[in-house]
Amino acid sequence: NSAAIKRQKTEWAAFEAALGDGPFLFGDAISAADPYAAMLASWADEPEALFAANPKLARLCAAVADHETIAPIWRRHGF
Repeated sequence: NSAAIKRQKTEWAAFEAALGDGPFLFGDAISAADPYAAMLASWADEPEALFAANPKLARLCAAVADHETIAPIWRRHGF
């Protein structure tokens, strides 16, 4: 549905605007919201386009994927 895709772009843009200097949502420390946001972003139909339009989100997702606690779990589940 094109309306849903447009709404997703708007919502991700709002999330992007709320992100600070990171790498995580609330700065240097990971929170429960960070892996959740990264998981939602991983479901994007076109993740390359999502990350190109939202570089702070791309940074957050990379930081989550590289986090010492999260990385082994995500690898085990194919993320």
